[in-house]
Amino acid sequence: MLRDAEKTMKTLRTDAKSRVGIVEDCVKQAREIDRLLAEERRQQEFDKQRAAARRQLAAELYAAEVRSPARHSDTADAIAARVQAFRELKNVVDEKVLREIEAGGAKPANDLFTQVRRLLSL
Repeated sequence: MLRDAEKTMKTLRTDAKSRVGIVEDCVKQAREIDRLLAEERRQQEFDKQRAAARRQLAAELYAAEVRSPARHSDTADAIAARVQAFRELKNVVDEKVLREIEAGGAKPANDLFTQVRRLLSL
């Protein structure tokens, strides 16, 4: 009877260890899923910020092109220069946002539009 009890206890201990291993594996998988979901949400937020920055740049660019005078003047040259600057900076902005996203930055589009405007006002 004592042997049967020891055998049963050994079997129960093995089963318990097996179940603990299964639960630990489930916990690891759940944490990985949470991490992937958080990363996906962060990527979606970056995508929204990038789209908003592009919309703002496009609006500024369009407004500059619409306001350009029909006759040649210093003002027209200044606006044309700004339009060209916007086109060049758009590539810089896209590259900077992409680098910050790849580096895991918090909010890559923050202050980016302000920086572009500051550069253009020089």
